[in-house]
Amino acid sequence: MSRSVGQRFSVLARMAVAWLGSFGLACAGALDDTSAVHCLVQSASLNFGRLNLQRPPPVPGEGEVVVACQNTASEVRRVTLSLTFPTMGVQTALLQSGHGAMPVVFYRDAQFAVRWGDDLNGAAALRVALDFTPGEHTVLRLPVYALLHSPRVVAAGVYLSHVPVTVTTLQR
Repeated sequence: MSRSVGQRFSVLARMAVAWLGSFGLACAGALDDTSAVHCLVQSASLNFGRLNLQRPPPVPGEGEVVVACQNTASEVRRVTLSLTFPTMGVQTALLQSGHGAMPVVFYRDAQFAVRWGDDLNGAAALRVALDFTPGEHTVLRLPVYALLHSPRVVAAGVYLSHVPVTVTTLQR
């Protein structure tokens, strides 16, 4: 059922962790050291709130990806943390309900200048260089911004999407 312009409805994107990388970073020269920096996504969400279709698209949204990292090694570790979202052409995700779909593009900045993706189709992965002291536990809160490109006539409802977030750690 299509709703007329001006009808309000809620849109929420849930980013699911489809794959997490937690790679061990062996010490140089130590064959039996299995200590590592382990990172995983604790939560991820994106909310566009209630939309008013009288407002022309695109509609901005924002949220965050929360990543927790732990250095289990007995020495300082230097790593580059890489977070990616898969891209599907120009869009990052497709929000869906039982009555329709709307494309979404993720960005790393509030000005919507740098697309966040998987280094394909012009959307760059987010890379963060970190130094971890022995036993250090760090929680990173990474903002994510998005533009929802809604059609002029769309059915009211809750639109959801599960978007894989890939986290990898690489020794520097």
